[in-house]
Amino acid sequence: MVSKSKNKFEKVFQEKYKRYKNENKKPRILLVGATGVGKSSLINNIFKENLADFGAGMPVTKSSTRYENENLIIIDSEGYEIGENNVQSFKTKIKEIVEIEEVHVVWYCIASCNHRITEVDLDTFKMLEQLNKKVILILTQSELVTENEALFMKQIISNELNTKPFEMSNKLALDSVELIYRNLEWLPEIVRDNFIKKQKVNLDLKKETSNKKCLQFALVSGVQSVSIDILNKFTEEKLENQSPQFNFILNISQSMMMEKISENESLKNITELFNRYNLFKQILEIYEFENILNGKIINELSYNSIISIIINLLSKGLDKILKTFKMYIQLLSKAAFSIITTYISGYIFSNILYEFEKSFYSDETEKPISIIEQLENKLDYFLEKISAEIHPALSSVLVNFLAEEGGENCYV
Repeated sequence: MVSKSKNKFEKVFQEKYKRYKNENKKPRILLVGATGVGKSSLINNIFKENLADFGAGMPVTKSSTRYENENLIIIDSEGYEIGENNVQSFKTKIKEIVEIEEVHVVWYCIASCNHRITEVDLDTFKMLEQLNKKVILILTQSELVTENEALFMKQIISNELNTKPFEMSNKLALDSVELIYRNLEWLPEIVRDNFIKKQKVNLDLKKETSNKKCLQFALVSGVQSVSIDILNKFTEEKLENQSPQFNFILNISQSMMMEKISENESLKNITELFNRYNLFKQILEIYEFENILNGKIINELSYNSIISIIINLLSKGLDKILKTFKMYIQLLSKAAFSIITTYISGYIFSNILYEFEKSFYSDETEKPISIIEQLENKLDYFLEKISAEIHPALSSVLVNFLAEEGGENCYV
């Protein structure tokens, strides 16, 4: 009886700890500002999602609602009506929120078209800073004012609050990229990766993060000694997770294996497959590619066509770029060859998703299958561009690697 209770307690504890750990990695952003300043439009501009897309909001206090998805938490506070004498009331409501909810950064919104900062905004902004909160002031609706009027508002804010405001518009990018970097500067390190995943303003940042993952996983693939735990872990995931996303990544991973996985799967091959599977999975999550496809309600035929084209792009790309390294191939050890193929595969995959999202967000009416097909049509240009980017870096790594190895343990 005691043993049963203990097992139940451990199970509940593990579930709660896992939920807490996952939640702890999510950036928490508090939206503050007067009624009608455009907080919802700001969220849409940065994350390409409406607050309603985050699911049903949960009340934090009587005057605030918490919206949460797999990577982000937004706390939307009730605005105040400009012209009413409600400084203390609004300050009290905002203070109550930050005392209940851990907030990583506050996005304080002021509409440029109001041409002034209200007493409510001045006092509330200063109060949040006194509470040691990271507060970013954002001038919204900048498309409604002239350039001189916008400069005038920035000067007022700089004088009154000693902070640099970020100018945002529903039509123009303006300071959106700078806003992303300010958030990354102020957010705790543990939540930065999820913020990079969710934001859709700076795709270069996603690409940079993905390329770092490629290097990390490539180095892991070069390690010769592996644990039997890898085999067990991969087998469990194979059995338990048969979702479309799992099969998508598994298909891509298997297509990138230099030695095809047979029924008599060797531990070395299954380890390399598991490593590559995890690399592609993380890249897919950074770009939130599945969310785009799901949001467009892709039918099974289109979904399979997209997978097929991506696999084709990856296979052709790997083959073509490896040929540029033919002078090294005869000299490479198995470890070095594994490093190079993992890195190139991941890099190509990251660039496919990067180019896809660039086209997708420039014209969201275009069908995903059409974008992927266009990418396939300009494959040679696409691969030349990638090859030019990775060739110098990989050449340098391989020269050093071969010098240390002294040409021993050759792959061929």
